[in-house]
Amino acid sequence: MRRIVVEPHADDAAISLAAHLRRWVDAGDAVTIVTVYGAETRLSEARAYAEAIGAEAVTLGVPEAGGGPGEGVAALDPDYLADALAIVGAGVTYWPLGVGHPEHAALAALAPAGAPRYVDKPYWYKASLADAFADALAGTTVVSADYAVRRLYRPAVAAYKTQARFFYFNPPSALAGPELVVSR
Repeated sequence: MRRIVVEPHADDAAISLAAHLRRWVDAGDAVTIVTVYGAETRLSEARAYAEAIGAEAVTLGVPEAGGGPGEGVAALDPDYLADALAIVGAGVTYWPLGVGHPEHAALAALAPAGAPRYVDKPYWYKASLADAFADALAGTTVVSADYAVRRLYRPAVAAYKTQARFFYFNPPSALAGPELVVSR
């Protein structure tokens, strides 16, 4: 099976779907991670991560707006994204649920109706976003659930040098724990 994961920023797929990615690659599925936003340093990290886990990386290099939640949304031409995904080819395409970061929400808004969506880690564990996640998950069906243990993040820690602070200073609950893929 061909699986395409659209991630807003380099590391979002690694953080949100580590166990799924490992399971899919181990099963022999062709996995492509499409990174939308980011500068070359982060994009080279995304390519290194994909290679480390046996996936393919496609990096689009759309500039980020400001680098964090509440700092605006970078412009994204929907046709550019559609053309890039057409080049990647057919497959099941997974999109972010779109909670916790404006660029995640902007990308999620472009997902086709009924497309599978993954819950955006690390935002899901923040109490301040509980209502936003409850609203976003209302009316969805769990398509796939997995449980990520910390060892699954070792390739991400090795690849994403610019994110070292995140991996070392966030609580373990930001990483290890349940992963959900849902659809409407």
